[in-house]
Amino acid sequence: MTAGAIPSSGARVLALGRPGIPNGIADLPAFLDHMEAAGPDGGDQPVAVVLICPAVPETPGEGLARRLRGLARWCDTAVVALDVPGSVIELTARVAATIAPNMSPDVVPEFSRRIAAAAATVAVIDSTSRLRRPVPSLGQHARSWLPGAWFAVTPDQRVLSGRDVARAALREAVAEAGPVALAATSAGTLLAEFRQDLPPDVPVVEQPDGGRDPYWGARNWLEFSWLRTAPAQLAEQLAAESSMRCANCGRRTHREVCSYCAAVTRHIPRRQEAATQ
Repeated sequence: MTAGAIPSSGARVLALGRPGIPNGIADLPAFLDHMEAAGPDGGDQPVAVVLICPAVPETPGEGLARRLRGLARWCDTAVVALDVPGSVIELTARVAATIAPNMSPDVVPEFSRRIAAAAATVAVIDSTSRLRRPVPSLGQHARSWLPGAWFAVTPDQRVLSGRDVARAALREAVAEAGPVALAATSAGTLLAEFRQDLPPDVPVVEQPDGGRDPYWGARNWLEFSWLRTAPAQLAEQLAAESSMRCANCGRRTHREVCSYCAAVTRHIPRRQEAATQ
């Protein structure tokens, strides 16, 4: 399903900053243009949109999304900001978009967060000089300056050094992964041997911009992500949990801060009471 083929019921799920993938939107102007073109569904209720965006430090996506959410006509926009690898954002958007038509729009933001939390990732990177987490050793920092350096970041948050070690870590993750998986990589031929170890039926998203990946801080990188819990099980767990109604916009929420209107729900009644006195 492409960004131009959105379900007519349920929440519309879009991934910000991920052009070229199903449900991907390049930037916020593209999001606004897309929503203007989509228009209303013809019902009494506004269209619900769940905008999944990166929350990586020093990137503008989350702040802009929150400031501009009210500019898209015809829709209520929930901002789901995730500090996760890019492949997890893409995997989250794909899974959420598939299940969203059968789920209340109010639940989709929290369901998206649960998907991301259930994801595991292994990454192969050519430098640790800008790696935020896990924290590499001083020796690994120094090795990053040498030609031909490769590292692996494992799902249990270890940094491993060496080409053969990195490839072994990737193979181990592929053997462990479940059926819901996705890979992402920088462009170029440097990662060709690592790409050979990916399952042939797993989608591989290539980012062509040639800049540093904002999450890993590396110019050459490959990541493989998969869900450790089935999406249906996550949906069942969420359905069994209690939620509260936002006193500001009326949507159901599992968190004190409403994903759609950003109101701190537990403070709304007290503010309203104070305003009437």
